[in-house]
Amino acid sequence: MRKKLVNHHKLIKTFDRTAGKTERFFDTLFRRKGSKRTMKDFTWKGTQYNPYRTEDTSGKHALTLKFSLLIFSLGLLVYFIVFSGFFNITSITVRGNTRIATEDIVSLVQKTLEYRSLGFIPNSSYFVVNTEDITEVLKGRFPIEQITVEMRFPHDMHITLTEKLSTVIYSNGSVYGLVGLDGSVIELIRAVENREWKDVRGEIVTTTLDGTTSTVEVVVEKIHTPDIAHIQTEAGEYPVVYDKRQRTTDEGLGVMTSEEVRLIIEWFNEIKSIPVTLSLVTIENDTDFFITTSEGWIIKSRFNRKSALEQIRELKLALEKIESTSRISYVDLRYRNRIYWK
Repeated sequence: MRKKLVNHHKLIKTFDRTAGKTERFFDTLFRRKGSKRTMKDFTWKGTQYNPYRTEDTSGKHALTLKFSLLIFSLGLLVYFIVFSGFFNITSITVRGNTRIATEDIVSLVQKTLEYRSLGFIPNSSYFVVNTEDITEVLKGRFPIEQITVEMRFPHDMHITLTEKLSTVIYSNGSVYGLVGLDGSVIELIRAVENREWKDVRGEIVTTTLDGTTSTVEVVVEKIHTPDIAHIQTEAGEYPVVYDKRQRTTDEGLGVMTSEEVRLIIEWFNEIKSIPVTLSLVTIENDTDFFITTSEGWIIKSRFNRKSALEQIRELKLALEKIESTSRISYVDLRYRNRIYWK
């Protein structure tokens, strides 16, 4: 029997073809044909320098142009807001002032707005105005207790304030004047009118030489009754003080001590916390002063009792025990820890 010969070379070629087909099958199955990896295997030749190649800088130029336009637009916007004058404050409204002239407040605010920061930045623009600076300037110049500065777009400023009391209306019985916190006369207002004096009359009995008697009516006392409403309309809503010491009253002269002025102003402010209205303060002497209320009854006090607030608390306790103030003529607070009324 003839033995069959095996061609080993042919078997190897057949095996290689079969393996190749199998490999391509799995590549097709699990890889996208023409993928980067496959393409790179056949087309990659490495990176080579091209001496004739020119770099594309158009992107950089476009970025530089956009940035320049942005800076220019911002600069134009700042100039329009700050320097153009379109948003400048042109209207200033003042409320709450009774003794300080509106013209004086507006004038001071305008001068503040005219100031230029760093020598060239105007402070008058709506977006630049510093309301805290305006508040400090006004409080530094005028007697102001509270103040609110409000901006309203695009040109308006509204100022609302509460004035600080620093003056009293002083009368020595002959003339009215304004007295400041130092006790000196700031200015004279007008002379006291005859109608502001009330004659208290009484009868006296006289006997002639022949023994006959007669009754004659005479002026026993003159009482100063200032026209509170009229004088406050003329000078302002300050406390009115009548000084029985009748000191010479002229501009620049001291007629009261600073402690006396401050205590009376404190009474005027603090008494509003209870249902009592101060009408007239009468200085009886260097020690005592009496406060006439709008109801006609009197509060008696002393200058050496420094705190008005303490005395007002005592007055409030006394009024809680008094059924009706219409039935009393005075409440005496001159003695510490003791209160009298009649």
